[in-house]
Amino acid sequence: MNETRDPSIVFAIGLARVLLSILVVYAFLATLITASAQQSISAGLKDVNNEDGKLVTYSQAYLAYKKSDLLKKTRDQAWREHDAERRAMEKARSLRAGLEPAISAESDAFFSFRDRLRSQALCEFSPTASKLQDWETVQSCELKPRDQKIWDGLVARPPNFKQVMENASRAEAAYYEAKSSVERSKEALDEADKQGQWALQVARKFGDFDLLRGSWMAAGGLFEGFPPATLQILLAFMSGAFGALIAQILIVYPENQLGLTKGEGFEARIGLGGMVAVCVYIILGSGAVLLGDSSSLEGDANVMTFAGVGVLAGMFSDRVAAWLSERANFFFEARGKSGADDEEAAEPNPHLPSKPLEKRART
Repeated sequence: MNETRDPSIVFAIGLARVLLSILVVYAFLATLITASAQQSISAGLKDVNNEDGKLVTYSQAYLAYKKSDLLKKTRDQAWREHDAERRAMEKARSLRAGLEPAISAESDAFFSFRDRLRSQALCEFSPTASKLQDWETVQSCELKPRDQKIWDGLVARPPNFKQVMENASRAEAAYYEAKSSVERSKEALDEADKQGQWALQVARKFGDFDLLRGSWMAAGGLFEGFPPATLQILLAFMSGAFGALIAQILIVYPENQLGLTKGEGFEARIGLGGMVAVCVYIILGSGAVLLGDSSSLEGDANVMTFAGVGVLAGMFSDRVAAWLSERANFFFEARGKSGADDEEAAEPNPHLPSKPLEKRART
């Protein structure tokens, strides 16, 4: 008598299996897309040398690619600082230029008055004194009432000569400080460019990853940091799980001619398909050691080879299990036979003398 399941439990199990199926398909596609892009990048790196002049490996290139992102940020920051310093310098230059009319007007008025006092020998002016020192000299002199009136008018002018010169001095200092900052920021910008010459050159090979980072189909570049060998193992597992999922779907067809084995465990079949595919990947990668011939998955094999083998292994996991059993029999029987041959070769022959006969000396 068949037990009747609660419809809510049946619905929950069905929903969970649908979500699992979607997750398997998505993970398989994301892994396959990333592996394909990785293979394309690896092919482009075959003519690239590292900083030591040797051929660059994928891992070295990827680290340089990640470093290039940091270098780009550093360079962008250096450029922003350089641009800000340059704007500050232009502002200081404009301020200094804006003071020129006032400097000219106040200088003409003050120098005319100073020259008048100098001609009358009323004040002692030093020939090496600065313009502001001449102003201080006039301020400390005892002037005639008429000259004092003119002087008071010069002091009361907004701004007077002294204030204009002080403002000009501050503007000049600000300009040269800003100019020095611009030069320092330019040096930092050049150093940032110089540091990342090789890294930026390598980073251009990773344009596919720049596109994948913005694609939800590739999981936003989630798998891009995996080394090729590691990603191939992950691709083998996801291919096997994907193949097992396809087998579960094809089984429902009443007249399928694929010879697929029916099973009750939906989730277990998917997990088994992934593990069997990894086993097949390892066996094929071992080459002649386990296969007895030169057939193997070479390091430069197309990722579609790994994916195709994995999908088939997941779909026909029962047949693959039998094939793995044959490989195991071949390997261990060969090992056992080799060991027996070694023991037989090491066993002494009782029909032969234990020591070689010595030749008789000639008489």
